[in-house]
Amino acid sequence: MAQSQSKKFIWVILTLAFLIVLIFIQNYFYVQGHMDANHYRLFLGPFLEEALKGDALVFILLVMLFSANPKFEEKLLQKLVQKKYWLIAGVLVGLFFGLYETIVDYSLDLYRLIPTLNHVFWTAIVASGIWFFMYAHKHKFEGLVASYAGASLLHVFWNYHAYVQNKTGSEFTLGAISFLLTVISLLIIWWRLELPK
Repeated sequence: MAQSQSKKFIWVILTLAFLIVLIFIQNYFYVQGHMDANHYRLFLGPFLEEALKGDALVFILLVMLFSANPKFEEKLLQKLVQKKYWLIAGVLVGLFFGLYETIVDYSLDLYRLIPTLNHVFWTAIVASGIWFFMYAHKHKFEGLVASYAGASLLHVFWNYHAYVQNKTGSEFTLGAISFLLTVISLLIIWWRLELPK
């Protein structure tokens, strides 16, 4: 039991350390301005943010497991085998991140609804990859990388629409295509992604 607790504690610390490194990198390049804002939003930001949200999700679940009494831990572990709970957890982390970004970087306006929903969906996609990595017997790494890369590329596409093309007449079309691709990706994951036998 003590060995199990110390193992969990080590994972909590490693996950937290990775989270801090990601925040430091984002702070260095974006907040301190060591990279042009549009270059950051297209080439680094989406990949950093999706990794950060995925890591935050794992960190929260590890802390819950570490601090839980044995009965709750057992119930939580039974739930985590199911994909839907990872998707729900991803939705909640993505919603928090989207609202935080809206409040801190922008303003609470209706136009922020789609970007916030995008964060919700992208994090759910990353969460599905983490679930696959945790419980699949084969192609674990491929599933994790595919979901992370997919969410990050959808994020890049959205950022391209929102920040690079925002002064042309094509922004609505690009935004609609980006959002539609995100929703379709999540629906495919919801209904089609299963653990390989």
